[in-house]
Amino acid sequence: MKIYLKKHISILIFFLLVGVIVSSCQRNKGASNPYLHMKKKPVEQMKAADKRTIKRGNKAYKKQLQSNRKHLFGKKRAPKA
Repeated sequence: MKIYLKKHISILIFFLLVGVIVSSCQRNKGASNPYLHMKKKPVEQMKAADKRTIKRGNKAYKKQLQSNRKHLFGKKRAPKA
């Protein structure tokens, strides 16, 4: 019974050592880059966000101009020449 147990333990240790050696010999994959396979790059996302902000600001500016013009001249738009 003791020989049977010793054989199993020695086989288990052998396979563990082989597993450790094989895993240590594998080539490193290097640093991972989460941005490499993104559908939209962060720069493009920032550009789109900036574009929306500018568009919203322009719209608010035009609305304020119309309001000021209406207050000063009584019309929303400038008269055509």
